[in-house]
Amino acid sequence: MLHIIYLFFILFTWSANADCDFKSAEHIEALTMPSSIQLIDIKVNKSKKFYRNGLKMLSTDSPTISPVHKKKKFKSKITVHYEFGKCTFNSTIRQNGDLRDHIEYSFEKGAIIQSLNVKLKAGNILNAIKFKLLIPRTRNDLNEVLTTIILKELGFIAPETFKVNVNINGVAGEMLFQESGNKELLESNLRREGPMFEGDETLLWSEYGRLGFDDISLTRQTNPNWYLKGLNSARISINAYKKLQKSYLVRQDYISRLRYLIQPNKIHKNIFDSFHFSLLALNASHGLAFHNRQFYFNVFLNEFEPVYYDGNASFTKIPEIPNFNNIPEDLLSSFKIDYKYPHIERLKSSAFTEKIISKFSIRSNLSVSTSSEFVKQNLPIFISNVEVLQKTLDTLERPQNFTDLKSLDYDKFIERVKNSGIEQNHVVNIGLNATNALITGLDGISSNVSHEQVANLISEASLKKERAVLIDNNIKLSTLARYLPKVIGGSYMASKDISFSINEEKKSITVRQKKSDGWILFIDAQLDNWSIYFTGLEPDVQSKETNLQRMNEYGLTGCLNFYNSEFNQTNLFSKNGQCEDSINIVNSQGNFKKIKIENAFADAFDADFSAIDVDFIEIESAGNDCYDVSGGNYHISKFISGHCGDKGISVGEKSKFAADEIKITDTNIGISSKDFSTVRINNAQLKSVLMCYQANQKKQEFGGAGLYIRTLNCKGGSFVDSNSTAEIGE
Repeated sequence: MLHIIYLFFILFTWSANADCDFKSAEHIEALTMPSSIQLIDIKVNKSKKFYRNGLKMLSTDSPTISPVHKKKKFKSKITVHYEFGKCTFNSTIRQNGDLRDHIEYSFEKGAIIQSLNVKLKAGNILNAIKFKLLIPRTRNDLNEVLTTIILKELGFIAPETFKVNVNINGVAGEMLFQESGNKELLESNLRREGPMFEGDETLLWSEYGRLGFDDISLTRQTNPNWYLKGLNSARISINAYKKLQKSYLVRQDYISRLRYLIQPNKIHKNIFDSFHFSLLALNASHGLAFHNRQFYFNVFLNEFEPVYYDGNASFTKIPEIPNFNNIPEDLLSSFKIDYKYPHIERLKSSAFTEKIISKFSIRSNLSVSTSSEFVKQNLPIFISNVEVLQKTLDTLERPQNFTDLKSLDYDKFIERVKNSGIEQNHVVNIGLNATNALITGLDGISSNVSHEQVANLISEASLKKERAVLIDNNIKLSTLARYLPKVIGGSYMASKDISFSINEEKKSITVRQKKSDGWILFIDAQLDNWSIYFTGLEPDVQSKETNLQRMNEYGLTGCLNFYNSEFNQTNLFSKNGQCEDSINIVNSQGNFKKIKIENAFADAFDADFSAIDVDFIEIESAGNDCYDVSGGNYHISKFISGHCGDKGISVGEKSKFAADEIKITDTNIGISSKDFSTVRINNAQLKSVLMCYQANQKKQEFGGAGLYIRTLNCKGGSFVDSNSTAEIGE
């Protein structure tokens, strides 16, 4: 019976697939390569209505596009042609952009050309479910492609962007493909899903006017569904939102001389300084405008990261600056006097240039030689601009930037709103519980509202069908980070329910829970020949009942967590881990001698976006998966597990996994390869399992999977969907 239930669940996930005339598992690498797309062909179902909507947008004298026409959605069928086959998707499209440059009439083609927002109902294109097809000149054409590659290579979050041949209702041309800012954008930038925000343009493009309310426009959460996942994600979203709101209010208080400066972490946090400096050197300050700014809140760091969007970059040289008249706007007052751009030496390396050329050549829709020439012509301009700006900061006298956040006056903001003539309510306090929220208005009156209403408040500036914003000054985002000894490096955060000791002589770390929900997070640790021992407690009945989300209120899923860390011949031991993951490793790399996990409440070992090699893993008893990895490269020499509640080994989300020898007993599914993953195992011995192996697509943003086992000893079922492949035996 259980076997039938698992098979039904797998079949149910097929709805995520597109209609392709090939197996996606046989072309995993190509399906993540922009240059493999030969054509995107779009046929709008009701083309006459689509065309009339375009004519209405063109017929107005307004420099902006009316929201009424922009919001209209049209069903369409999209066919993507690859060199090895084609896929067809059902989708909806609508007009993209705020200004009229996103729609034009081509007399040469006798047709309307317009930028589009696209949402696929099934399947994906390069892992994107939502994306934009942009008229190239709206983003300065290939400058946008090169800019996103440079920023991504420097470690900033930037959308996948490339030039592609497009045919819309028979009208052919080239457009820029750019993924939208959502979960898939975070995954492609190796970030775990979390709250995302942007400058709120509600007033800027509404009936009130254009760019006339920048002194009262704040921010909005762009993925309110993440808020609605549970109480913990709601708390994280609200706290991050309030902090970003305060940063925007600070900017408005200093707007006369600090137009582009937004520092939502703390004054002069390096990542925002470097992002600001990079965009100035790219002549992409359009992306620094308050209403174009986008943000991701990284729960591991308890800080924001900038997300690149719409910089309108131009690779033109900034001249040597002889006087203050030629200095880029707010440069001198936006950086500390001792600021040094951290990437100068790396930019000058030949390895950096070659990497940029390689990535640009598969995204430019040009020949390899022409692509190389474009990069070699423009990349040195960016580097020159970096040097000029740095020299300016080093040599010219300038005022120190403001440092006092305490001067922020919320009453000034209320007064500005009143003087603007905008009718707007203000929520000045909010408290969350599992079922609803208690909000307090400016008048001191409190009321209960649903979480759906709160999500609408922070994403649409609307509450009970009236305009409203949250400006709660009660911000609780203080970090728990402490520095680790120099022999380890990095820092750690821990809940108060953890005891923690380090023996430097023995190179061992002992972590014990005082309560069953205690946790510890190591950040930027260098663990060379260290052994870490974690011991948990049996959970309280109450803590199990109230844990409605996989993550805790700090966004962590593990009891023992590692982020952006390096391992070398490290040992990990965990017993009685009562979190969703006994051990969780994210954005890390290295090798382990031994990992041993006993009695895990849910997943025993979980890793994301990492490159990890393990000599020996032993896992005994896990409530869910014994070994679960995604988005990285993983290798195990020897793996032994017993009594896994769901899967022995689970590999997903475009991972590469290899193992020499595995032994799995007493589990539902022995080995699972999902979502563009490739699993290769030399010898697999499985006993007392319902399903020996499965290979399938589970999530829409991926495709089929590959599974290759040289020697398999197992008595049980198997499942391979139509998009996946499995080869068993020599």
